[in-house]
Amino acid sequence: MSKQITLSICIPTFNRAYDLKNLLGKLIPQAVPLKDFVEICISNNASVDNTRNVVMNLVQKYPDLIRYNENSENLGFDRNLLKAVGMARGLLVWFFGDDDLIADNGLNEVVAFARKIDLNKVGLVVLRRESYFVEKDSRRRIVYSSTFDAKMPSYFKIGRKDVLAGTFPDDSFMSVLVINNALLEKVLSEDSNIVEEGCKTYYVHTLLYRLMFWKYPHIAGYVLNKTIVFEEMPHYRFTVEDEFELLLQGRSRVEDILMSTKYATPHKALLIKRKRSFLTNFVGRLAFMKAFGTFNYGNYGDCLRSFLNKLPLPQGILLSGYFIVISMTPAPILRNTVMGLLKRIREDEWERHWIHISSIFSLMGRKGRRRIQEP
Repeated sequence: MSKQITLSICIPTFNRAYDLKNLLGKLIPQAVPLKDFVEICISNNASVDNTRNVVMNLVQKYPDLIRYNENSENLGFDRNLLKAVGMARGLLVWFFGDDDLIADNGLNEVVAFARKIDLNKVGLVVLRRESYFVEKDSRRRIVYSSTFDAKMPSYFKIGRKDVLAGTFPDDSFMSVLVINNALLEKVLSEDSNIVEEGCKTYYVHTLLYRLMFWKYPHIAGYVLNKTIVFEEMPHYRFTVEDEFELLLQGRSRVEDILMSTKYATPHKALLIKRKRSFLTNFVGRLAFMKAFGTFNYGNYGDCLRSFLNKLPLPQGILLSGYFIVISMTPAPILRNTVMGLLKRIREDEWERHWIHISSIFSLMGRKGRRRIQEP
């Protein structure tokens, strides 16, 4: 009699054969001893690199461990993620980005935790992440961010309000989210129209777990307070258009979708507050991009037209004003302003936050492909 699979690791991938090979090289040796309890579900979104070869070579070696789907055309990020989820047979689904890595013994930690909690009462497990960049000359790994909290126990409950609002640390970072699959299947089946609206937001994974918690008031969320996921700083070329689509059209759209559901009434104040925060966050990101020399856009006029056409008029006008001012302000002035604000707001911790921001917006944002890869 075959054992019930505990954990399905769902990896949507697109044109990242090199990164995917690195991930699987770390993941598979940990998964093989747990093959009765773990499966790896990979959905290839019509990649044009050698992703298929990378995966099929491993499927031949580990046919009972890896499940593989290949789309005939690019479905976009959200629908490809749902394809990977659709293959999952485990009690829990772990979303995993194809360019992230797992810690040594990380899989054992997640499976052991999963097997000791009551899955009838747990909807979400959030893992801890460490982000780093590799120094160009010495090849030394430099950590610039970690969500591990040394003051907290090895696991603890997340406040339900934080899950409902999506305001806990790493709320949208896919690779730290582990979700109850039985409840996820119900959401996908019973609320398919809501999920469909979430596609093309780039954040359907956040919609899924929040919708689940809105729908099932009895479930709890936990943090497994151990560093399980490693993120090497990806090299994207920041552009204003991509930031706008991801934050004010993508994440903001998730709030609109949730607001329109029958489950929203008790939580509307949370949603309104959350939606308002995105404009502030976007303006902050524009300022950081300009301060650290990564303020790029395809067309200045098109940006302004996009703000005015896609946002409510007062918000569009306000954002247009910020955009114009930031684009005309010299970078050193913005850099000094950011540092001054951090010193005032963060006080003793300002240097840590400064390293985090400067790492992301100077080292990460200068080169590479754009953050959004359209079908």
